[in-house]
Amino acid sequence: MLFLTVLFKNLNAFRTSANVLMLWLISLSIGSFFIFVGIINSNPGAVSSITVILLWPLLYLIITGFICEITFFNLINKVFIFSSFLIPAYGLYYLLGNARVIPSNLFVNVFPEDIMQGIGLYEGYIEVSIPNFSSLFFLGPFILTNFLIERNKKKKFLYGILLLFITIIVLLSGRRTLLLIFALSFLIVFIFILNIKDRYLKKQLMVNYIKNIALGIIFIVISYFLIARFYDIDLSVIVENLEKALSFGSSTDPSTIARYEQFFALIDGFSENPLFGQGFGAVASVIRSEEQPWAYELFYVALLFHAGIIGFFVYALLTFWIIWQGIKILKNYINIKYMLPYLTGTISFLLASASNPYLTKFDYMWIIFIPIMYINYYFLYKKRYFEDGENLNVYTKYSNS
Repeated sequence: MLFLTVLFKNLNAFRTSANVLMLWLISLSIGSFFIFVGIINSNPGAVSSITVILLWPLLYLIITGFICEITFFNLINKVFIFSSFLIPAYGLYYLLGNARVIPSNLFVNVFPEDIMQGIGLYEGYIEVSIPNFSSLFFLGPFILTNFLIERNKKKKFLYGILLLFITIIVLLSGRRTLLLIFALSFLIVFIFILNIKDRYLKKQLMVNYIKNIALGIIFIVISYFLIARFYDIDLSVIVENLEKALSFGSSTDPSTIARYEQFFALIDGFSENPLFGQGFGAVASVIRSEEQPWAYELFYVALLFHAGIIGFFVYALLTFWIIWQGIKILKNYINIKYMLPYLTGTISFLLASASNPYLTKFDYMWIIFIPIMYINYYFLYKKRYFEDGENLNVYTKYSNS
């Protein structure tokens, strides 16, 4: 709804920078080529892949071109903040409702029963599964970064509360990838701060980072003891589960075994045509989904299987360009305030996509395009808002709203 509002509000203001337009043209061209390869090879999912590879990116290009005001990013950040409260809140509500802590007449399950959702109580840990938890791969690092760099005390307190909620639900989720990515996001923020060119600003943010890490540890400890009051939680069991997920070849975990099998099936298919792959929509010897047999959890290995070394290399370069341009934008606190949380969230999500096919779905692709939208906005309007001292105070006023 927010995207559509921006689109209809600025119908006569469509603009894209040359660099961002080139990014899209390369992406659409390489995608079209491997769709064509898939059609030539009679791949069962070649035509279905057109939406993900061509149509949705084109739609995001159109939306990006209509963004000409900073108010869009202020609004979408508010959406992220609200979502960062709502998702953990419902997760806790769902957990407490199933544990009969909340009276049955006050407990309502808002998701249809046919959607994968549930709760598991195991020896030493619990597991909660709700569809929108996957958004936390972006929202968790996004809130964490804002908490680490925010100067306003009231906003920092808000981010701290949200971070506490997210930490609790991450521990409760039992999703090992989510736990691992959430932990790695601390390191990602640190690396980005090191790449800030302004020495004074870098020093200031680094001091805040160290102070807030200490607060973050306190949050995690509080989260653990809050959960342990109601459930028998054993940290050693959680660590053991993480080790099982990482021991790719020797694990007895069913999901890890499934990924192990599809890894070698995809590599075998890739070896038949390593340069150009099998084309989009191809199916390997192992099938994970009867409805979409060309879809695999190991997204990057599947991309190598579908697009070969050439396609994989081009997509990797496009992704690197986004990150590189994002880092170049980190010149002052205004840009850092917007771009750094987007970058941290996006990279965390890209890491999570190594074992989940999120980027093949429209409802998660926006995570890649949010940084591009800001980069495009910066390229087009940096003279007016970012470099012109006369207008900088006006911009700062709106960016802090």
